Amino acid sequence: MRTELETIRLFAIDKLEWIKRERRKLQAQMRESPREYLERESHYV
Repeated sequence: MRTELETIRLFAIDKLEWIKRERRKLQAQMRESPREYLERESHYV
């Protein structure tokens, strides 16, 4: 079990720069404005 956890830890460390780069890209994306519901609207899910 310890070897498996160590393998996962090393994989995550190896991918850390990629993870940080992807997080920055996601955080820089434009977000949708909050939706406003008007009176008498119907919403189906």
